[in-house]
Amino acid sequence: MMTDVRPILYVSRCLEHDHCRFDAQMIRSEIVASLKDLCEVKHSCPEAGIGLGIPRRPVRITMEGEKRRLFQPHTGLDHTEAMEGFISKLLDGLGEVDGIILKSKSPTCGIGDVKIFPSKEALQSAGKGSGFLGAEVVNRFPHSVIDDESRLLNSAIRDHFLVRLFTIARFRAARGERKASALIDFHTRNKILLMAYSQAELAKMGRIVSSQKELGLKEAFSLYRDHLSKAMAKGPKYTSMINALMHCFGYVSKDLKPEERAFFLDSIEMYRDERASLETIRELMRGYIVRFDEDYLLKQTFFAPYPLELSTTCGSGRGREFWK
Repeated sequence: MMTDVRPILYVSRCLEHDHCRFDAQMIRSEIVASLKDLCEVKHSCPEAGIGLGIPRRPVRITMEGEKRRLFQPHTGLDHTEAMEGFISKLLDGLGEVDGIILKSKSPTCGIGDVKIFPSKEALQSAGKGSGFLGAEVVNRFPHSVIDDESRLLNSAIRDHFLVRLFTIARFRAARGERKASALIDFHTRNKILLMAYSQAELAKMGRIVSSQKELGLKEAFSLYRDHLSKAMAKGPKYTSMINALMHCFGYVSKDLKPEERAFFLDSIEMYRDERASLETIRELMRGYIVRFDEDYLLKQTFFAPYPLELSTTCGSGRGREFWK
């Protein structure tokens, strides 16, 4: 299973790296801690970066007409231009990143959950939006997986983040080889995983791989990357996961005893009814693959999309909209 790639990950420095939060605290994050040794991690603290100090008086986002401002109520100072300059310089020099984990609710780093105040004098917020850095990374890194440490406490969101993070990293490694064979190999190894996410996008990516001679290698990788992002923008539906598992089952079912086939199909129904986790069914299928030495399935990232030490028990996520 291809899990030896090291993703490039950017995180807010206050997450497991430094006591740089406004109250001089460091935020514990299980996922950031678990990824430290498996990724190339880059980090910064924008507020400390513009000289606000540690500890410091809190800042907040206020509106001045249509313009957002970064205001510090205690001092009455406006830090908007300094923050915009810092973020521009930071992201200009950051290079390519596969994933980004930011601090939730932060007026600089938050993504969609930051309080927005209608004026400097307002005591109550008028809504929520993204922080200065949070908004900019979404614009600048459309092909990266971006989330915050709070949402990643949810096991389904966490699983989706990790699958995307390591898939994006594997694609970056393939693109770096600048070979037609690298794109073919990536598509082949990820076919079942992409089937579980989007059969429509999988078909489009397959056509790009088949046409890369006519398209040219650079254009083929670029188009494939766009469709890979679309395919994995949201977590897969459980029905699509079942379809992918049944597709794999077709490779081994002929070699199973009738009782084993019935057991697997019963397990699928348990997953459908939320009485069994995806990982339980995937582990069962892994056993069949190893037992019958199914070479094609052994190479599929679907069965180990990220290192197994990161595995968590994931809920189905049905009935709730987790994906941004």
